Amino acid sequence: MSFQTHCNRYLQQIDQTRATDEATAELSLHPHLKTFLENITDECFNRPNVRYTLEPKNINEIGRPDFIAIDGVLPIGYIEAEAYGTDLDNLTGHAKEQNDRFIQNLDNFILTNFIDFALYKDGERINTARITENTDDLEALIQRFLDDSIQIGTPEALAGYLARRTRELKTQIATTLTDETTETFGIYEAFRETLLFTLTKADFADMYAQTLSYGLFAARCTLPNATNFSRLTATESLPQSNRFLTRLFRHVAGMSSEQNVTYILDDIVTLLQNVPTEMLRTAFTPRNHFEDPVIHFYETFLAQYDPQRRIDRGVYYRTQQYLLFER
Repeated sequence: MSFQTHCNRYLQQIDQTRATDEATAELSLHPHLKTFLENITDECFNRPNVRYTLEPKNINEIGRPDFIAIDGVLPIGYIEAEAYGTDLDNLTGHAKEQNDRFIQNLDNFILTNFIDFALYKDGERINTARITENTDDLEALIQRFLDDSIQIGTPEALAGYLARRTRELKTQIATTLTDETTETFGIYEAFRETLLFTLTKADFADMYAQTLSYGLFAARCTLPNATNFSRLTATESLPQSNRFLTRLFRHVAGMSSEQNVTYILDDIVTLLQNVPTEMLRTAFTPRNHFEDPVIHFYETFLAQYDPQRRIDRGVYYRTQQYLLFER
């Protein structure tokens, strides 16, 4: 079946559903978009291993993208669907705030209203298409979305990619802390009871996001073969002498219920799988006993993650990096 035929079928299904009295402008159309994406990805782009997961309705308030494109077990891109026909250039309120965050923090992101599609890479809009006007444009847009490849040539480039994901992770952790029944909230309470009673939820979300993100990076530096790199293998590779970090990562490796947190952790894993082994060998291997490039890279990362807070609270971060990432 041709791409054009898939588009025609999708539009027919959308119109049929919208014609029913009980249809909503967004949720009722999600299944049609999911089916359309899966069919064209398999039949038109020959990517049968890519699947699209749809965000469960009961975690809508968390604010992760509606669809995650997953190749095998790891994410390659994200899609957010606003209500049918919404003007994507004039979003307001929560929709604007959320999508601005997705655009800035997710490298490969599509925003759609089921008719218009906009593709963003590294925070910039690079393609737009309207399915009812030119399906060739949409085909090219989806092709570029599926052909996502991250080019990491320098430690500075890696720092930028890692910082964007860590900011999103911080947001998701902060949202999870609003539910006192979550495992993450339990960890926060344990931190307050045993380490710092005055620790706020915002500061914990910041510290925890950095710890998890940078801990994954530190683990990747010890595993030259990225093929099997995952949350689990990262946990196994961390130095057992750092009981604090390994205990946290055992929790993360088995985490399944807090999907808003695990989705971005798996995206970080995907990023780190793409770090060239040669760059790890040359840039992050200690040259002597007096330096640790992994620790030194933290300053580069922090400059991208939150440069102002790094200046305001430099002593706090310098202390934290040695506490968390001592190897």
